[in-house]
This record gives sequence, structure tokens and C-alpha cells, in this order.
Amino acid sequence: MDLSEARQLGHNLVELLAVSRLENTLVKNLDLYLAFTGINNQWAPEIRYSGKALDKRASENFLRDTKDLCNWLQTRLRP
Repeated sequence: MDLSEARQLGHNLVELLAVSRLENTLVKNLDLYLAFTGINNQWAPEIRYSGKALDKRASENFLRDTKDLCNWLQTRLRP
């Protein structure tokens, strides 16, 4: 996937995962897959305008899961 393809998909995490061809690999790591699912269920670009706030624990979990997923993706996407 090149940058123009990623831009066309925007913020749809499920489609981005599918295009990256990492979905099957992610599913094999249950904890990480559950983290991805939680992130996907909470994330939308419009969140920043909603004024809706998560409680501290939910925010910490979201940030932890996001960091774990980013680290995993970086190890898979580096040439």
C-alpha cells in the first residue's frame, strides 16, 4: 500500500488493516486483536469535536492499547 492508497482509505482502521495484509497475523495475537477491536470501537475522527471525554481508566487503556498496536505495526511494516 502506498501513501495515496492510505489517504483514500482515511481513518477506517478495519479497511487499513485489511489493505496492509496483516489482519490474519493480528488475529493470531488475541490480546493485540482485542486491543485493535477496542480502539476501532472507540475511534472516529469526529471524536476530537464531540466534547465527549472518557474516564481516566478508559483513557489510559486506550492509550496503552494504541501504543501496543503501533509498536506491533512498526515491527511488521519496516522493510
